[in-house]
Amino acid sequence: MMNARILNPKPKAKAKRLVGNREPLADNIPKARIIEGLPLGNLGGSAIVCKGKMDGRDEPVALKMSRDYIIESRNLLEEELEKSIRLSRILPNAASYYSMVKVRYEPDRPAFAMEIVLGYPILDTNMDCIDAGRLRKLFNKGAIDQLGASLEIASSKGWHTNDLQYFVLLEDQVLNGKSFRRGDVILFDFCDWHQKMDGIRPDFSAQIDNLAKLIHGIR
Repeated sequence: MMNARILNPKPKAKAKRLVGNREPLADNIPKARIIEGLPLGNLGGSAIVCKGKMDGRDEPVALKMSRDYIIESRNLLEEELEKSIRLSRILPNAASYYSMVKVRYEPDRPAFAMEIVLGYPILDTNMDCIDAGRLRKLFNKGAIDQLGASLEIASSKGWHTNDLQYFVLLEDQVLNGKSFRRGDVILFDFCDWHQKMDGIRPDFSAQIDNLAKLIHGIR
Protein backbone atom coordinates (compact mmCIF):
# COMPACT_ATOMS: atom_id res chain seq x y z
CA MET A 1 0.00 0.00 0.00
CA MET A 2 1.42 3.35 -1.04
CA ASN A 3 1.79 6.11 1.52
CA ALA A 4 -0.48 9.11 0.89
CA ARG A 5 1.29 12.31 0.05
CA ILE A 6 0.38 15.51 1.86
CA LEU A 7 0.51 18.14 -0.84
CA ASN A 8 -0.36 21.13 1.32
CA PRO A 9 0.84 20.51 4.84
CA LYS A 10 -0.46 22.90 7.47
CA PRO A 11 2.28 25.42 8.20
CA LYS A 12 3.69 25.35 11.68
CA ALA A 13 2.61 28.22 13.90
CA LYS A 14 5.30 30.80 14.27
CA ALA A 15 6.72 31.28 17.71
CA LYS A 16 5.92 34.63 19.33
CA ARG A 17 8.70 37.11 18.73
CA LEU A 18 10.28 38.47 21.87
CA VAL A 19 12.36 41.63 21.94
CA GLY A 20 14.39 41.34 25.09
CA ASN A 21 11.63 40.86 27.66
CA ARG A 22 9.02 42.51 25.41
CA GLU A 23 6.36 40.89 23.30
CA PRO A 24 4.78 42.90 20.44
CA LEU A 25 1.06 43.59 20.70
CA ALA A 26 -1.27 42.06 18.13
CA ASP A 27 -2.00 44.11 15.01
CA ASN A 28 -5.78 43.72 15.25
CA ILE A 29 -6.37 45.64 18.48
CA PRO A 30 -7.65 49.27 18.29
CA LYS A 31 -5.13 52.07 18.05
CA ALA A 32 -5.06 55.10 20.34
CA ARG A 33 -3.06 58.27 20.81
CA ILE A 34 -2.28 60.37 23.86
CA ILE A 35 -3.74 63.89 24.08
CA GLU A 36 -2.67 64.98 27.56
CA GLY A 37 -2.25 63.83 31.14
CA LEU A 38 -5.09 63.41 33.62
CA PRO A 39 -5.29 64.53 37.28
CA LEU A 40 -5.04 60.88 38.35
CA GLY A 41 -2.08 60.37 36.07
CA ASN A 42 0.30 58.63 38.45
CA LEU A 43 -1.05 55.37 39.86
CA GLY A 44 1.72 54.37 42.19
CA GLY A 45 4.58 52.53 40.56
CA SER A 46 2.65 50.32 38.15
CA ALA A 47 0.68 52.47 35.71
CA ILE A 48 0.14 55.89 34.12
CA VAL A 49 -3.24 57.32 33.07
CA CYS A 50 -3.60 59.78 30.19
CA LYS A 51 -6.40 61.34 28.18
CA GLY A 52 -6.47 60.00 24.65
CA LYS A 53 -8.38 59.25 21.46
CA MET A 54 -9.26 55.69 20.45
CA ASP A 55 -10.14 54.36 17.01
CA GLY A 56 -13.89 53.96 16.61
CA ARG A 57 -14.89 56.41 19.37
CA ASP A 58 -15.64 60.09 18.99
CA GLU A 59 -15.31 61.03 22.65
CA PRO A 60 -11.93 61.12 24.46
CA VAL A 61 -11.02 58.12 26.60
CA ALA A 62 -8.76 57.41 29.55
CA LEU A 63 -5.72 55.32 28.65
CA LYS A 64 -4.25 53.24 31.46
CA MET A 65 -0.72 52.29 30.47
CA SER A 66 1.91 50.15 32.09
CA ARG A 67 5.17 51.83 33.03
CA ASP A 68 7.14 49.06 31.34
CA TYR A 69 6.92 46.61 28.46
CA ILE A 70 7.33 43.24 30.14
CA ILE A 71 4.91 40.42 29.43
CA GLU A 72 3.91 40.11 33.10
CA SER A 73 2.69 43.71 33.09
CA ARG A 74 0.54 43.08 30.04
CA ASN A 75 -0.91 39.97 31.66
CA LEU A 76 -1.83 42.03 34.74
CA LEU A 77 -3.47 44.77 32.65
CA GLU A 78 -5.42 42.23 30.59
CA GLU A 79 -6.58 40.55 33.80
CA GLU A 80 -7.59 43.93 35.27
CA LEU A 81 -9.50 44.83 32.11
CA GLU A 82 -11.38 41.52 32.16
CA LYS A 83 -12.36 42.02 35.81
CA SER A 84 -13.31 45.65 35.16
CA ILE A 85 -15.62 44.72 32.29
CA ARG A 86 -17.29 42.02 34.38
CA LEU A 87 -17.77 44.30 37.38
CA SER A 88 -18.98 47.26 35.30
CA ARG A 89 -21.82 45.04 34.06
CA ILE A 90 -23.13 44.26 37.56
CA LEU A 91 -22.30 47.38 39.56
CA PRO A 92 -24.74 50.30 39.29
CA ASN A 93 -22.03 52.95 39.57
CA ALA A 94 -19.04 52.11 37.40
CA ALA A 95 -17.63 53.48 34.16
CA SER A 96 -17.40 51.58 30.86
CA TYR A 97 -14.22 49.70 30.02
CA TYR A 98 -13.43 49.14 26.35
CA SER A 99 -10.43 47.07 25.25
CA MET A 100 -6.68 46.78 25.09
CA VAL A 101 -5.23 49.37 22.72
CA LYS A 102 -2.01 50.04 20.84
CA VAL A 103 -0.77 53.54 21.72
CA ARG A 104 0.89 55.63 19.00
CA TYR A 105 4.66 55.91 19.48
CA GLU A 106 4.39 53.29 22.25
CA PRO A 107 3.05 50.30 20.25
CA ASP A 108 4.43 47.62 22.57
CA ARG A 109 3.47 49.29 25.86
CA PRO A 110 0.49 47.46 27.44
CA ALA A 111 -2.55 49.76 27.73
CA PHE A 112 -6.34 49.69 27.82
CA ALA A 113 -9.03 52.30 27.25
CA MET A 114 -12.01 53.26 29.41
CA GLU A 115 -14.40 56.16 29.99
CA ILE A 116 -12.98 59.29 31.58
CA VAL A 117 -14.42 59.92 35.05
CA LEU A 118 -14.50 63.59 36.12
CA GLY A 119 -14.07 63.09 39.82
CA TYR A 120 -11.98 63.39 42.97
CA PRO A 121 -10.28 60.04 43.74
CA ILE A 122 -10.60 58.38 47.13
CA LEU A 123 -8.49 55.34 48.03
CA ASP A 124 -8.41 53.23 51.16
CA THR A 125 -4.74 54.11 51.38
CA ASN A 126 -5.11 57.92 51.23
CA MET A 127 -7.93 58.52 53.72
CA ASP A 128 -5.62 60.34 56.15
CA CYS A 129 -4.46 62.94 53.63
CA ILE A 130 -7.77 63.77 51.92
CA ASP A 131 -9.19 67.29 52.05
CA ALA A 132 -12.17 66.10 54.08
CA GLY A 133 -13.77 69.53 54.37
CA ARG A 134 -13.93 69.89 50.61
CA LEU A 135 -15.23 66.36 50.14
CA ARG A 136 -18.05 66.81 52.64
CA LYS A 137 -19.30 69.63 50.42
CA LEU A 138 -19.05 67.44 47.32
CA PHE A 139 -20.76 64.27 48.50
CA ASN A 140 -24.45 63.74 47.82
CA LYS A 141 -26.56 62.89 50.85
CA GLY A 142 -27.11 59.42 49.42
CA ALA A 143 -23.41 58.70 48.80
CA ILE A 144 -23.12 56.19 51.65
CA ASP A 145 -26.23 54.30 50.52
CA GLN A 146 -24.98 54.46 46.93
CA LEU A 147 -21.63 52.92 47.82
CA GLY A 148 -23.27 50.41 50.13
CA ALA A 149 -25.67 49.21 47.43
CA SER A 150 -22.83 48.60 44.98
CA LEU A 151 -20.69 46.79 47.54
CA GLU A 152 -23.69 44.66 48.55
CA ILE A 153 -24.04 43.55 44.93
CA ALA A 154 -20.31 42.85 44.68
CA SER A 155 -20.39 40.88 47.92
CA SER A 156 -23.36 38.80 46.76
CA LYS A 157 -21.26 37.72 43.76
CA GLY A 158 -18.22 36.90 45.90
CA TRP A 159 -16.16 39.96 44.92
CA HIS A 160 -13.85 41.55 47.47
CA THR A 161 -10.94 43.99 47.66
CA ASN A 162 -8.65 45.39 50.32
CA ASP A 163 -7.94 48.42 48.15
CA LEU A 164 -11.31 50.05 47.51
CA GLN A 165 -11.08 53.05 45.19
CA TYR A 166 -13.81 55.40 43.99
CA PHE A 167 -14.39 58.86 42.58
CA VAL A 168 -16.67 61.58 43.92
CA LEU A 169 -17.99 63.22 40.76
CA LEU A 170 -17.11 66.90 40.38
CA GLU A 171 -19.90 67.50 37.85
CA ASP A 172 -22.91 65.76 36.32
CA GLN A 173 -21.80 63.03 33.93
CA VAL A 174 -23.13 60.14 31.85
CA LEU A 175 -21.14 56.96 32.49
CA ASN A 176 -21.81 53.44 31.28
CA GLY A 177 -25.05 54.69 29.72
CA LYS A 178 -26.39 56.09 33.03
CA SER A 179 -26.80 59.66 34.24
CA PHE A 180 -25.01 60.61 37.46
CA ARG A 181 -25.01 63.81 39.50
CA ARG A 182 -22.21 65.83 41.00
CA GLY A 183 -21.36 64.21 44.33
CA ASP A 184 -22.20 60.65 43.25
CA VAL A 185 -19.73 57.85 43.93
CA ILE A 186 -18.17 55.92 41.01
CA LEU A 187 -16.09 52.82 41.69
CA PHE A 188 -12.87 52.42 39.71
CA ASP A 189 -9.53 50.57 39.52
CA PHE A 190 -10.49 46.92 39.94
CA CYS A 191 -6.90 45.67 39.74
CA ASP A 192 -6.92 44.23 43.26
CA TRP A 193 -10.48 42.90 43.24
CA HIS A 194 -10.84 39.12 43.55
CA GLN A 195 -13.79 36.78 43.36
CA LYS A 196 -14.14 34.14 46.05
CA MET A 197 -16.05 31.00 45.21
CA ASP A 198 -16.15 29.49 48.72
CA GLY A 199 -19.71 30.65 49.45
CA ILE A 200 -18.57 33.10 52.13
CA ARG A 201 -19.77 36.65 51.41
CA PRO A 202 -17.05 39.29 51.72
CA ASP A 203 -17.65 42.07 54.25
CA PHE A 204 -17.29 45.70 53.13
CA SER A 205 -18.60 47.26 56.34
CA ALA A 206 -15.21 48.78 57.26
CA GLN A 207 -14.98 50.64 53.94
CA ILE A 208 -18.52 51.97 54.28
CA ASP A 209 -17.79 53.09 57.84
CA ASN A 210 -14.69 54.94 56.61
CA LEU A 211 -16.78 56.89 54.10
CA ALA A 212 -19.45 57.66 56.72
CA LYS A 213 -16.78 59.02 59.10
CA LEU A 214 -15.27 61.08 56.30
CA ILE A 215 -18.60 62.65 55.37
CA HIS A 216 -19.62 63.36 58.95
CA GLY A 217 -16.20 64.73 59.94
CA ILE A 218 -15.24 61.93 62.31
CA ARG A 219 -11.56 60.98 62.38
